[in-house]
Parts: sequence; C-alpha cells; structure tokens
Amino acid sequence: MLRKRNRTKTEDIENLEYLFVHKEEKQILRKQQIQEMLTHLEEETRMIIILHYFEDKTLYQISEILNTPLSTIKSKLYRSLKVLKEQLLMEEKI
Repeated sequence: MLRKRNRTKTEDIENLEYLFVHKEEKQILRKQQIQEMLTHLEEETRMIIILHYFEDKTLYQISEILNTPLSTIKSKLYRSLKVLKEQLLMEEKI
C-alpha cells in the first residue's frame, strides 16, 4: 500500500521559491565573479571572450575584427577559459 504525502501544496511552492531565489542569487554572484576575473586578463584575451560570449561573434569573425589568425584566437580563448574555470573552482573551495 502506498502512503500519501503529508506535505501540502504551499510547502512545495515555498520550497520551490526558496530554491529558485537561492539559485538566482548564486548566478548573480557567479556573474560578478566572472566580470571581476575578466578585468585581470590581457586586453586582447578579454576582447575575445567579450566578443564571443557577450556579442555572439564567431571565432572567425573575431579573427577578422582583431586581425589575428584564427588559430591564435582559438588558443587564447581556450587557455583563458581554462584559467577562469580554475579560478572559479578555487574560489568555491574558499
């Protein structure tokens, strides 16, 4: 025989609201952390990230805009993403 759940609908809604607000706060904090970390990157590397992720430019378009070989753009992007990821993981441990 199955048991009925004792929780009421309002408790479920309150739990969902809490989880949503908490998740939203974490996202805002993460965004602020990333923005701060971007300021510490070299200017060209920062531009690559901004153009690609914030302005939705392709890597090929970025290479044309910055007049830089595509392979260099790819290398700088992926190296900088690796560094940012490591820094974020370090901050989570603190």
